[in-house]
Amino acid sequence: MDFIKKTQLMKIAITIIVLLVIGLILIQWRLSLKTPVGPEISLYLHQQKKVITIPIEEYLVGVVMAEMPASFHSEALKAQAVCARTYTYYKLEKQPGHPQKAYICSDPGHCQAWIDPHKYTYQEKMTRVQTAVDSTCGQVLIFEDEPINAVYHSSCGGNTAAAEEVWGRSEPYLTSIKCPCPELSPHQEKNYTFTKRDFIQKFNVKKTMPLLTKTNRSASGRVKSIMIGDKTFGGNSLRQKLNLPSTRVTIKEERQQIIICCCGYGHGVGLCQYGAETLAKQGYNYHDILKYYYQGADLYQIQY
Repeated sequence: MDFIKKTQLMKIAITIIVLLVIGLILIQWRLSLKTPVGPEISLYLHQQKKVITIPIEEYLVGVVMAEMPASFHSEALKAQAVCARTYTYYKLEKQPGHPQKAYICSDPGHCQAWIDPHKYTYQEKMTRVQTAVDSTCGQVLIFEDEPINAVYHSSCGGNTAAAEEVWGRSEPYLTSIKCPCPELSPHQEKNYTFTKRDFIQKFNVKKTMPLLTKTNRSASGRVKSIMIGDKTFGGNSLRQKLNLPSTRVTIKEERQQIIICCCGYGHGVGLCQYGAETLAKQGYNYHDILKYYYQGADLYQIQY
């Protein structure tokens, strides 16, 4: 009789355990099917040349996955998520022109890079990014009650650039600050060699001796303008025509060639991603990181 009772109790216990496991599986399944929050936006996919409609928080998962390595510290990923969300709202308010009347596009040269999260195959990395977006859901940076122009870049090389240095217009929250990115950044000093003929052809200038004169630099050490032959060019033009990673360069002119030593990657304004990663590993949370790079801006919670 005792044996029968024990057997029955074991069956009941097993049934309870099975039901609990099924319940947990169902909860996980329901969570995976949760409805994305936030307003829907129209996104122009510049490579496919078509527009899709997507909830903003789902869109942000694709942005963070495309713009920052998913292996970065969770606090750096959260900071990136807030930057991407803020920049998106800034763009939505400005409503720049996009094909087919889209609000924003996937061209990183115009808006932000984006990859389709549903087509991403590395589940662990996607989970890290999804967690960063979810845990900062609706959070944006504001200045004077408006979303800021929360620009960001890969690596500044040791000092971020003020907006005025790069684009000729100042923003009180986009100033030049010292950055710890060289501790982790792979974008260290690298030499690029060009012939003088390359320069003359690329910039369409007359040959002079010396070819390069009157270089003006910004406070963060970037080239603001440079005279090449008989013409003057801005730092961004120098970078674009020579396909350089940044304008933080030193230039050495020799008899037949020009050697450019370049440091960092990107325009250098706003959040430095490798700097954010360094700060996160030093114990900074994403609030601290954002405050460090966008001084004077406040964190604001949008209620969806």
